[in-house]
Amino acid sequence: MTIGHQIKLLRQSKGLTQRDLADTLYISYQAVSNWERHQSQPTADMLLAILEKYHLPHDFFITQSSQQHCTQEKEQILRGFLESLMYCASKPPSYATIAQFANLSITQICQHFPDYDALVNQFMVTVDDQIKPTVEMHLIAHEDLITIFSTHMAPRLYAERQKLHLLYTRPYLKDTWLRFIKGRYKQLIQQWQSKAIDATYMLDVLITFTSVWLSAVHPEPLATFQRRIQHLTRIPMQSWPQ
Repeated sequence: MTIGHQIKLLRQSKGLTQRDLADTLYISYQAVSNWERHQSQPTADMLLAILEKYHLPHDFFITQSSQQHCTQEKEQILRGFLESLMYCASKPPSYATIAQFANLSITQICQHFPDYDALVNQFMVTVDDQIKPTVEMHLIAHEDLITIFSTHMAPRLYAERQKLHLLYTRPYLKDTWLRFIKGRYKQLIQQWQSKAIDATYMLDVLITFTSVWLSAVHPEPLATFQRRIQHLTRIPMQSWPQ
């Protein structure tokens, strides 16, 4: 959707003619007509005047195609970052390396991720967003944490095993990743588990199990891991000594 089309839809939604809109902006109606016919575009100052006049959000004139392009570039950068991690075992990949794998320029990467920490955080969020909603749904239902982990979370972890393997085995990422997931899931547990202290201890145990499992180049099959967890955690948390 072009800016001219957006202005036309805005005008029509307000029940205004081109002349009405022009009068409110103190310009000629020919200017509005030219915008809507894609003969010219309003200046940045004029766009700001329209936003203020009609109380519109600041991103109103960011076109859908621009937003889609931005999203695609971010995804391309994250894929490039993932690929670069496979070749950078001991030290972080440089932006030059990431740019090469992403087939983008360093400038393009910096437009979306001005520093390395922002890129790493977005990568971690993207990975965990494939897992967290499943866990949260079952926590809200007040299911047992071990059951949630072995029955519902483990399959999601296994599906993301390639990315998680890198997060658990790259020394420049592991500590940051552990802090990230502990913070995220501790908050969830405290919100939805009645015995939050017991559950917090169990969270550290489960994170350790996951780290050992997914640090392997070829992690054991999901079903084998689930049986191992059920065996090792066969004593329910409700029976733990107080």
